[in-house]
Amino acid sequence: MKASFVYHLFFFLFLSLRWLSEVSAAPVGIPYSDNVLDLESRQPAPAGKAPPKAAAPASKAPPKAVAPVSKTPVQNTALLKDAADFMKWMTTNVPKHQVMFYSGRTKINGKFVSAHEKMPEFEKKFKVSSLVTLMVKAGLPPYPPTWRQSPEWDEVSRGLAATSSGVVRVLLGRDVIQSSVWHRIEHNTLKANKKVSAIEMYVLQEDGTFAPLFKAKI
Repeated sequence: MKASFVYHLFFFLFLSLRWLSEVSAAPVGIPYSDNVLDLESRQPAPAGKAPPKAAAPASKAPPKAVAPVSKTPVQNTALLKDAADFMKWMTTNVPKHQVMFYSGRTKINGKFVSAHEKMPEFEKKFKVSSLVTLMVKAGLPPYPPTWRQSPEWDEVSRGLAATSSGVVRVLLGRDVIQSSVWHRIEHNTLKANKKVSAIEMYVLQEDGTFAPLFKAKI
């Protein structure tokens, strides 16, 4: 009887110790569960392996705008025949030391007066001819109605500067815009012309007279 009691006591102690060892083996900090899915979901990720990131949706570039088709007609830049004929005429008929150029304007007695308006007076005083005067000598009207600024007027102005020789005289107003034919074409063409020995500059003053500005040697 006593031996049987001792046997049962040792058996109970053995079961108790086994239960305690199983409980102590559960992961620290993670509530115990016998659900495998719960345990796996709570395990920390293995070292060095970051969880996969969700793939970003492929970006779609906006469609490129198509440039509208230009409806502007292509302009005819061919030189008109009368302008081309005058260019040829100038190669043999421009007198030496007797050519003038003009540009700009000056305020006289409260209103602007252009160098073009004073051109006849300047021609008479210095015995020179302007582009317009040479056109009349060649049999053209002074201002052909069919001529355009480009190419006709630009090219005949360039032609006069290229065929001038000797001393050339220039009448400038106080105000000469940078887009003028003088600045764009005539001045540089004269400087490049080896037949031009000097360029005499005159300024249209506020009293209407012509004052020498300077004389540039080429």
